[in-house]
Amino acid sequence: MNITLALQELDDLIIRHTQPPVTPMLRNKLHPLREQLEAYIAEKEKLATDHAELVKKHQTLQVTQSKKTPEIQVAGKRIIGKFRNHPI
Repeated sequence: MNITLALQELDDLIIRHTQPPVTPMLRNKLHPLREQLEAYIAEKEKLATDHAELVKKHQTLQVTQSKKTPEIQVAGKRIIGKFRNHPI
């Protein structure tokens, strides 16, 4: 069951089945729970968005790095291409 819906149902039951001064006391106890839940949901959504953005940047970086060709300079000559692990 969705916690947000359960909290709403509980609030509705409090309104229907209680009378002052109990109604506002119970609703005041319920209100911080709702605020905490909303903050939690907002933070989880932000983290999910941040994660998706980082994954996209990582993929872009991988593509960019795979397209780069290594290059070195040996005795004033520029050499471009793949290199083997041979001693010079």
